[in-house]
Amino acid sequence: AGSARWWVRTGAFARVVYSSLAGGLLSDTLSADLAGALLGPQANLADAETGVQVTTSLTAAPTLLIWDNVEAAFSPDAVAYGDQARERLLALARELSQAPGCRLLLISDSAACPPALAALGATSLALPELAPEAAAALVGSAAKGADDASVARAVALLGGNALALRCAA
Repeated sequence: AGSARWWVRTGAFARVVYSSLAGGLLSDTLSADLAGALLGPQANLADAETGVQVTTSLTAAPTLLIWDNVEAAFSPDAVAYGDQARERLLALARELSQAPGCRLLLISDSAACPPALAALGATSLALPELAPEAAAALVGSAAKGADDASVARAVALLGGNALALRCAA
């Protein structure tokens, strides 16, 4: 949420729509969430005009779509997703990644981009570990009032993984 507000505040995007694929979120649900975020809760995907309105809305203002936990859908052991669900998800990703004004950010816990998503022309970025001083500063700023010993234990336990440190704080 903090990153989304930062992207909007800096003007990089007019809006950010976040979805997590953990737990088997299907393309129909992602589409409904997107339509609701862009058009409001009254958006009805059964109405053929809604798809046109979503595309128009995406074109009208720079939009960042974040799909978190993509490994939940595209890893070989993803039990919540079958082949058909993966294909529908990939088709939706392909469609959204080509919409003018829209950027699709795919976040995965694995270092490698799933092969199915590589076809989208995805750019993989591996986040390096934070240096111990930076890790301590991150934990200290997120865990207000934490003493130095607690911060040091968290950094020693979690290393320099910024996401893990932020979640722990």
